[in-house]
Amino acid sequence: MDSKPAQDESTSVKTLFAFYSNYLWNRLTTSVPSSDSKFLGKISNLCNQAARAGSRRRRACFPLPLPSNSPDSPLVMTEASRVVDVLEDIMEHMFTNLHNVQKNLNFWQSRAEGSNARKVYFKVFERGPRAFASETFQFLREWFTEGSSIQHLSESASAYIYERIAVLTTLRSSLATFLAEMYMEVDRCGEELLKDPERVLPSLLLTINGLFSKLEASIGHLHAMRQRNSSIDGSCSFPLMFEELPEVNQEGSQWTDCEMRDAINLVYENLHKLDTYISLMVAKHQRPRKVTVYWIRYTCGAVGLSVCSLWLLRHSSLMGSPDIDNWIREARDSTISFFNDHVEQPLLSIRDELFDTFRKRHKGVMEIEEVQLTANSLHRMLLAFSEQTKGQKLPENASDQELLEIVMARYEKEVMHPIQNLLNGELARALLIQVQKLKLDIETAMLELDQILRANEINFAILAALPAFFLSLILLMLVRAWFKRDTRAEGRGRIARLQRRLLIVEVEKRIMQYQTYIDNGKEKDAESMYGLVLYTLDRLYHAVERHAKATGEWQWLRQDIVDLAKPGLQTSYKLIVTSRMERVVEAQLDLGPNSTLRSSVALRRYSSSLAVSASTVRETDNASIGSASLGHRARHHFSILHQEVNGSKLVYLDNAATSQKPIAVLKALQNYYEAYNSNVHRGIHYLSAKATDEYELARKKVAAFINAADSRVLQQHIVISKLLLHGYRFEAGTPAISEAIGLGAAIDYLSGIGMKNIHDYEMELANYLYENLCSVPDVRIYGPKPSDKVQRVALCSFNVENIHPTDIATFLDQ
Repeated sequence: MDSKPAQDESTSVKTLFAFYSNYLWNRLTTSVPSSDSKFLGKISNLCNQAARAGSRRRRACFPLPLPSNSPDSPLVMTEASRVVDVLEDIMEHMFTNLHNVQKNLNFWQSRAEGSNARKVYFKVFERGPRAFASETFQFLREWFTEGSSIQHLSESASAYIYERIAVLTTLRSSLATFLAEMYMEVDRCGEELLKDPERVLPSLLLTINGLFSKLEASIGHLHAMRQRNSSIDGSCSFPLMFEELPEVNQEGSQWTDCEMRDAINLVYENLHKLDTYISLMVAKHQRPRKVTVYWIRYTCGAVGLSVCSLWLLRHSSLMGSPDIDNWIREARDSTISFFNDHVEQPLLSIRDELFDTFRKRHKGVMEIEEVQLTANSLHRMLLAFSEQTKGQKLPENASDQELLEIVMARYEKEVMHPIQNLLNGELARALLIQVQKLKLDIETAMLELDQILRANEINFAILAALPAFFLSLILLMLVRAWFKRDTRAEGRGRIARLQRRLLIVEVEKRIMQYQTYIDNGKEKDAESMYGLVLYTLDRLYHAVERHAKATGEWQWLRQDIVDLAKPGLQTSYKLIVTSRMERVVEAQLDLGPNSTLRSSVALRRYSSSLAVSASTVRETDNASIGSASLGHRARHHFSILHQEVNGSKLVYLDNAATSQKPIAVLKALQNYYEAYNSNVHRGIHYLSAKATDEYELARKKVAAFINAADSRVLQQHIVISKLLLHGYRFEAGTPAISEAIGLGAAIDYLSGIGMKNIHDYEMELANYLYENLCSVPDVRIYGPKPSDKVQRVALCSFNVENIHPTDIATFLDQ
């Protein structure tokens, strides 16, 4: 028991404490007079619910297959909530135990897949120093005494691994079978359980008690199963013996509150026994700890660290040596010198050279006040000259442009006699005004240049700060990536999305294995596989919950996961759901940087495809749907029918020769040729990988659609199927890739409508055609009349006497 993980010990202690507290409380309530039993019973129920709620705070449970509409009666709601609490606790315990078994089983299976040398290396070098010494000593002893070779050690390593795989596989299969049988039982009586829990709960508890008995018979003996020379510790072993419910639920009778509480507490006691037993068995067969597997590396690291520590201690001041202090001082000085000489000084010199011109520049070279004084002086000169020239008073707010026109007109006259007017005229004043105007233009240009230089100074300062800014940004991104690193499926990074995609693929694989077992009549294996489907769905449920809620996909994704767990849905529909989920995850993986755009596009595609699937379920389940309206509803799915011929809507009746393609198929073909047109199974680039994935997805759809066990049904050369050894395909040339992808889209379209709806509609059209052709004279119909005993296909061959078939076809085409 000491080898159990700390988490399992804590869980076991809490469960044991809750059990014994409930047990003592029940004994107390039975010793009190019956008049107060209802009051104490309510308190007991409250305590039980609080204890169970505390044990479930870790995470929400996978949804039970119960109807969404609950009764409105408070009493019924209380009873129903008690039932749901018990069932959820059972499922949570089963999922937890399955997870503990599965993660250890995965480790041993990975070791079993390795080579013999890898197995020997594990048995000798990865089980700790004690095992290393023991195995080495035993090998040397057998080598010198019996002459055993490495083969014997390899067989021993294989036996060591497979012994643990056998026990863990049995545990997983038994737990999965228990989970599957309980889930299907709840699915069978779920509606009645919520309507009348007082009547249904006793029988359900008895059924669960029977499942515990079957579980005891299947795994209760594993503690005593030890092979000869087994490496598994056989100490502290005890048998698994569950408590059985008393036979008090007789025909037509109901359990009392006390009997109901005793039965529920008995279930929790059995769960505690199961948890303890599973923890013990897993502890005996668990994978080695990380420190045990890599003990050689850790030992070498510890030895090296010890040697370095001793060496440093020898040269430290503690031993009277100044070596370390001198080395630290020299290293610090060298680092500072290198930074100053090769980093700081070059940057400072560049900065000083850039700003030297601006620092030496006088700040008063040109100010806006000086320019304004020059402009005012020019305005006064222009105004005085213009008033003297015109001989009249001009307004003060006259524009400089108007005044300058007067000056220039006078200047042109004065230039006609420059010598005379220079001495006696106004030519000198006009020249002075132009000089003042030139000065104002120069000052204005200098002011603008000064502003440009100031702006460049700011730009250079920003450029000088950019390296530090980008360096800080990179450091922040690295720190953020380090803190948010998460390779689990619950994370947000690309690795987490890959993990979620692998979970979806695992669900799809196990659903197909379940269907294979059903087809082969292996009901026991099918139940176990169905339990593993539920376990994988539970992992997927909690893996996508946080991310889907953040992106708004949770409402539809949760419904899809719940649908995958329903035992009544067809496998073909479940595979369509998993394919859609895979496409959503692939869309998230394709466009790395555009995460926001990617999520919104994936959500729109997911919502639209889910709407089609939801309508599929409703149409399939709704028996009252009118098949006559199917053609009207599906007509707009075919773009070729959106036209008129000879003034009427196109009616196409030649499907026996060539069927028209819906828009979904045409878009799938167009998307292939526009987005990832490439060959399959022979390229490693993106387009080839994408085409291969879509091609293989189409194979799976066809296999599920025709209930085939193998997706290789799309191979064209069926005649040479005997040459297909061990699943390898000998197919020459390029296969029909686009046609296969289009066929997969067509299967999605047909499944969305429902094959039963299509068949019923075809038969209704065929019967309608047959009955109306019978009323036309001179028409001979070939084949028997449809009846309850005679079922005609949706074809009707006929002939009109004395009229050639070509003429009939030409007439009907008008």
